[in-house]
This record gives sequence, C-alpha cells and structure tokens, in this order.
Amino acid sequence: MIDNLIPVQLPRGTIYFREPTFYEYKNICKMLISSDNEHINNCFNILLDSCIADSKSLDIIDKFKCIINIRNTILGNEIVFLQDGKRITLDLSTVLDKDIDNSDIEHSTLTFNAPVDLHISAYDGLIAQCLTKVNGINVRDLTPDERLKILNETSFSLTEIYQKLHLNFKKRSIRLFRDIELNVYNSNELLQFLKNVFQEDLSGILNFEYTCIQNINLKAVDFKTYTYPELKIFLNYLHKERQENGKDTTEA
Repeated sequence: MIDNLIPVQLPRGTIYFREPTFYEYKNICKMLISSDNEHINNCFNILLDSCIADSKSLDIIDKFKCIINIRNTILGNEIVFLQDGKRITLDLSTVLDKDIDNSDIEHSTLTFNAPVDLHISAYDGLIAQCLTKVNGINVRDLTPDERLKILNETSFSLTEIYQKLHLNFKKRSIRLFRDIELNVYNSNELLQFLKNVFQEDLSGILNFEYTCIQNINLKAVDFKTYTYPELKIFLNYLHKERQENGKDTTEA
C-alpha cells in the first residue's frame, strides 16, 4: 500500500502526517464549537493522534507547527481576519518559518523545556511536563507523574519553579502581523488562535456536503475517503463542465 504522507519540518527532524478526510474535518469543526479549553485541547490531540504515527513525542511547538501544516493542506495557506475594521490577509506558511524559542530553563540542578500538552490546568502538571533533566540525567522517558514524584522528593519549591517558567515562557512570543503577537506557551492564546484558523462555519460545511450529494452522487461512505480539497476540485470540474455544455448548447 502506498501512503500519501506529507512531510513537516520540525526542529527535531522531519515527520509525516496523513491529510484528514472530509468526514474527519467536519467532525473536528463540530468539536471546535466548544469554548472549553480542555475540549479544544482534546480535539487537537485526537487530530494529531489520527494523522501522525508518533504524535506522543511532540511538544507544544511541534504540535503547533503540525496543526498549522494540516490546516494548510485542507484550507490553503491564507487566512483573512479583521483588524481595526480592515481586512487583513495572513499567509500562515510564514508563521511556520518563525523560530519559537525553546531553549532550556535552568533551576539549580533541574532543567526544563517546552511542555507536551497544549493545555495544562494544574501548575504542578505543567512543571512535571517541562522537566527534562535532573542533575544532568535525562528524564524525558519518565511519565509526568514519575517526574512529579522526583520533584516532590527534592527541597525545591514548586511555586518558585512555576513562577520562573511562567516568566520565561511569557517572553517567548512570535510576531504574526505588525503589532499582532502570539505566545504558544500561553494556552489560552494558542488554543484560541488554532481554533480560529482551523475551524470553518459548520453550516457552510454541511451545505457543501449536501451539494456534493446532490451533484456528484456521493454516498456517506465516500466522505470518509475523499478530502475536502479533492471534493472542491470535483465540484469545480463539474461546474466548468456544465458551463461549457451550456455554452455549446447555446451556440448550437
């Protein structure tokens, strides 16, 4: 079997993802109706787990770039938004080119780096996910619970560690457009941005699905096979064909 996988360049190297089907994208948009950060986080985790073989090893920077890449294959690179009443077009491929600071944060004998989850509600859970080394020994392969147990056995203050991480992460914003910035370490900013760029109007998607059923005789199972861009191409070909046939009939 030949897999049509698309490469993503990450700081750690190249990984590959599978483009979601129309059915999967529609369901993601349904899930993104929620305004709860935990639900949105779960939604994007489901997306990554479904499309990337080794998504468990990704940190938030990797996940951010993967989600944008997946989004661009579905909807294209550009997104239009309003700023001060003006329509602004942003090329999301330029966002992927930006370097996001992921340098180590040292706290005595402890070393910290970017967390894994896009949203972490408990501050001790954030600290545990960020912990990468203890006395120079790599602890990345340990679970967050195991890392937290190690931290609790030390004399370090978790409150002080959290404040240090927070202050460092707060400085790591990237510029999206002029005075618009995004901090991927801020879960509220990150999830809202990803939701806004990934989601399409659900009524428009359902109308598109109905149009496909009516005009190219697709069955429900077909939407689990074809991607959104493929279906758009089919409809464009059909529209062009009908225009040509209508012109031929008129001229005849």
